Parts: sequence; C-alpha cells; structure tokens
Amino acid sequence: HRKSRNGCRTCRGRRVKCDEVHPICSNCQRRELACVYGPKPVVAAAAAPPPARIEVQSLLTSSSSPTPPPTTTTTTTTTQKPQPREPQPHPTQAFLSLFHGRISTPPPAGVVELDLTRLELLHHYSTSTYSSFANHTGWQKVWRDTVPQLGFQHPFVLHATLAITALHLSVLHRARSEHYEMLAASCYHDALVALRNVLPRAASLEGNALFVASTFIAIYVFACPAVRGRNDDPRALTWFPVLRGVQAVLHGEWKAVSSEFAPLSMASPTGESSLPPLPELERMFDDIQDPNQHKAYRDATAKLRHAWDVYRQASDEFWLPAAFLWPVKISDAFVHLLMERQPPALVLLAHYSALFSKLSGFWWIGTRAKEELDAIERVVGERWSLWLVWVRNVCDANSS
Repeated sequence: HRKSRNGCRTCRGRRVKCDEVHPICSNCQRRELACVYGPKPVVAAAAAPPPARIEVQSLLTSSSSPTPPPTTTTTTTTTQKPQPREPQPHPTQAFLSLFHGRISTPPPAGVVELDLTRLELLHHYSTSTYSSFANHTGWQKVWRDTVPQLGFQHPFVLHATLAITALHLSVLHRARSEHYEMLAASCYHDALVALRNVLPRAASLEGNALFVASTFIAIYVFACPAVRGRNDDPRALTWFPVLRGVQAVLHGEWKAVSSEFAPLSMASPTGESSLPPLPELERMFDDIQDPNQHKAYRDATAKLRHAWDVYRQASDEFWLPAAFLWPVKISDAFVHLLMERQPPALVLLAHYSALFSKLSGFWWIGTRAKEELDAIERVVGERWSLWLVWVRNVCDANSS
C-alpha cells in the first residue's frame, strides 16, 4: 500500500486517513471542521488564506484593534522540512477535549466563531424561532431584534440562542432530529461554560443578557427530550430548579432588566375567561401534623390560586408569561417537598401543569400538560387519583 499525499490538510494534521472526497471529506464533514486541500505553504511563502469561518468580535473587547492570532512555533525534522501545523479545533471539539485532558488554545477573549451551521441557526432564529416565545406582537419584536444584538455582545447569550434554535429545528425536521439535537446539546454546553465564566462578575453584566440566557437555558431543559429525571418522574422536577435559577442569576434585581423585557416577566389582567376555578385543595392538608409542612402546602396553594386567577383574567397574549409565575413564587420548603415526591405536592404540581393545556400551540410546550399528569398519576397511585379528576377534565377539554 502506498501512502497518498492528496488528503486534506485537516486530516493530515490530525494524522488520520482521509477519504479525499471533494469539496469536504467525510471526517471534516462529520466533525464540522474546515476542510482545505492543497500543499501547506512554507513559512517564507505568501500567507495562506484564512480558514472558512467568520469571527464575531464582541463589543466587550476593550481594545478596538483586532486581536492577533496566537503565535505557534514550527518544529522541523532532521531534513529541515516544516511539520504540518495542527488546524484550529472547532469550538465544540475544544470544549469536549476538556474531558480528556487535552486543552487546545482557546479563541481570543470576546471572540465567537460561527461556522455555516451556526449561521444557519442564527438565520432560523431571526426568521422563525423568535416568534415562539411570545404571542404578543410587540414582545415578538423584542425577541427578534434585541436578542441577536445581545448575542453579538455576550457569547453566553449567543450560544443559548443557538441551542434553543437547534432544538426547534429538531422538532420541525424529524428526519434530521438527531443531528439537530446533538447540535443543540453542543451549543447548550457552550452556553453553560460561557455563563459560568462570567457569573463571578454578574453584577457588572447587563441584566437583559443574563435574563435572556437564563430564560433560554430554562426553556431548553423544559423542552429537550434528552433531559430526563429519574425513572418516569414528572419533567417539572428537572426544570423547576433551573427556572427558579433565573431569579438566582439576577439576584432578584429585576430592575436590571430594562423596560422592553420587563413585560415578559409579568401578566396584565384584562378580563374574565371560562376557565374553571380550582377545587378545594386545602382539604388535602388536614391530616398533616408537621406545622412547617402544613405552612409550606398552604402557602403553595395560595400562590397557585393567585397564578390561576392571573391566568384566568389575562387575555391569550399574556397566558405564556402568566404560566410561569407559580414556579418562581413558591417557597424553598415546598420545592423540597416536591423533590421528595410527596403526593400532596405532586397533586398541586398537576393542578399547576394544567395551565399548559391552553398553550399546546407552542412547539416547546406541546402536550406537556397531559404528559405531566400521566407521570404524576403513576407516582402517587390510586389513592390520590380522585384529586386529579379536575386536572384530567381540564386537559381533555382543551385538547379537543
């Protein structure tokens, strides 16, 4: 067998066999790497053309001049021929390499590399995905115009935006759902890493950026089929702590969120609707002897009634923000009971999840109300089934 010197420079640099498919070989296409054919020019020759990538310079960069590329030292063999230089890894590969102890040179601070796949995601967000986070025309414009601008300034916002968009495409294109789900997971991890790096200086960051990124992360955990709890637990046990973390990230300083995003965290009552009132859930706690538990249940029930009242009095344009009031208002003591899978807490969760039966038109919500009800019924058993009749009736009425 004779070695071929016609493989792409990327495969040769990685010392793997290249199948020499043009214009992009199978290895580079699978790993989303830049595939360049041709001989590597020597140092004294003219500079090689830049790789096929677009760099978005963050506005956070203190210097207005371009960041110089990292310098490399060319090693030579005994024949003084330069060795091929390792190609710059894709951001996803650089992140994954951290788990194997091989840390590559990261991009300069404030620079986000966008390949064609991520440009596709950004285009889809600006033309379609943005409209799925609000059914109010004015708010949709905020998601369409302001969020991408924040993404260009804050990498963690951009990665979170790309993650939720890839997840949207996985729902729209079932034939390629696995591809988009893997892409979504990659962008999601990049968002977590970028956000974790900036949280120590969160006080100096823009409130809008933190709000958008943490909201997208919560929606990702809410909607992603790969994010599961233990066994057949309700999905809320996974995304509740993440959603409550939105306030933790902002340290409760909602004043840091500007007026254009402030309406997204509240609902304005406008009238009455035909939604049925909640049953007398307080009777579930009559036999609870622990005063702290009894107080936690009573408080959670009162806030659930308030959330339903706001939801019932709001027009359909306000239903989406109103549906997420209860998880951020309940006490830590009740969340603890919920995570312990206490039946009364799960019954209250089922009555809350019934709100989503009116929002099934949103791709990231879908049939979540019925799915949560089915999971809760399996956990609490027949003894508590009578307390779930109201929830079943609401879900059936809104699904017809």
